[in-house]
Amino acid sequence: MSENNNGYFDQEPTRIDFRADFDQDVNGVRHGQQNNGQSGQSAQQNFGQPGFTQPGANQQSPRPWAQQNFYAPNQAQPVQQKPRSKKRIVGIAAAVVAALALQGGLIFAGVQALNGGFERQIESQQQYVPGNTQLGEQQYTAPTKKQSKGVAIIDTTGPSGGGSGTGMVITSDGQILTNYHVVKGSDHIRVTIASTGKSYSATLLGRDAVSDVAVLKIDAEGLDTVTMNGDGVSVGEEVTTVGNASGGGKLVASPGEVSAVGQRINVGDQTGGSQQTLLGMIRTTTAAVPGDSGGPTFNKKNEVIGVTSAAASDNGESTESTSFVIPINYALDLAKQIVNKQASGTIKIGPRAQLGVMVRDASDGYNTVGALVAQASGPAADAGIQSGDIIVGVNGKKVSSASALTQILEQYGPEQKIEVQVLTNSGSHQSEQGETRMSDFTQKSYTVTLGVSDVN
Repeated sequence: MSENNNGYFDQEPTRIDFRADFDQDVNGVRHGQQNNGQSGQSAQQNFGQPGFTQPGANQQSPRPWAQQNFYAPNQAQPVQQKPRSKKRIVGIAAAVVAALALQGGLIFAGVQALNGGFERQIESQQQYVPGNTQLGEQQYTAPTKKQSKGVAIIDTTGPSGGGSGTGMVITSDGQILTNYHVVKGSDHIRVTIASTGKSYSATLLGRDAVSDVAVLKIDAEGLDTVTMNGDGVSVGEEVTTVGNASGGGKLVASPGEVSAVGQRINVGDQTGGSQQTLLGMIRTTTAAVPGDSGGPTFNKKNEVIGVTSAAASDNGESTESTSFVIPINYALDLAKQIVNKQASGTIKIGPRAQLGVMVRDASDGYNTVGALVAQASGPAADAGIQSGDIIVGVNGKKVSSASALTQILEQYGPEQKIEVQVLTNSGSHQSEQGETRMSDFTQKSYTVTLGVSDVN
């Protein structure tokens, strides 16, 4: 299969259709569809036409993938085969926590303000939890030269920490495809080309948070690109995941095979919030770990067949290697829309809005819910929001947690004005039971003009 000079297909590959698999509702629950309209079209870049059959613009379309979350790597534990038990799937961007240890959790602002990851329930309502950083030496190898070509290591920093992940060079002038959860919430992104060791500051061209796809841009020319294959995959086909495993700064390969295609996954956060239905994922037996998010899954010809996005284990101990991959055709279709500035209900183009707060869940030590401001700067500070305030609403929408605030802010752009409702402390801090009394708080509303993230 040939490629053009920018790394995209210049010939349309054989098309495949996973709709029959989509009709297999593994949880017995069917969800509604969204309109995937496009607007804001500008000069078109010459992208190839992906072969994976997905609904196009202005069609009724389920958005197959959702935002991912990540956890810090667990301690390595030996592989033990166990009966199937409850699991949950998580995104696999490695956390490099720099600040703010919380009781019961940590804020990972470099990738996503947490607490509370996403649970994905599949096949007999199994629940998946984060995988180990190591699943046995036999499952890991050094990638070949061909597998390292065009792969990028991504490091991010934010107001309360940082994160690591993987990306793929898709054009010779420096466009990088990755998962959005790898860079979400970050102020600075650094991309290192694995094959050369050269490092670049990156900007975020755009993202589809629902599909967990983002495109970055670095100032470079003449880069090697990954080789992609949009002809589809078959169950039993040999594959290899390559990524920045555990955020270690070097590439690691994990072999496996395709175990299923067209996977339907139900996603909901741990706080009991709304669920999303994800469709079309490729399931493999590769042992992907935190840090592999956004990286390539190769076929046996070292062609990229998908974007590694999630992994599974059983309460921190691996019972089987299970990874989930976004088909490369669909990811490239979104990348094409992003680069061509074709905004839609889920695709956001250009600068990301910045409120200027570092937050954590207020539920711990307070008899209320919301996003507790640990630090305020920029637009938030200018408007009057201070450290110790609890953000409980934005434009009348309830903020129940730090992650809820992040998700609400995704709906707004730079320079937009929003009303932020807060509880501000006006008295003593602790009750006899150790909780901050809500009688010490008064509710205020601040008008904030959102700024622009440094990433953009």
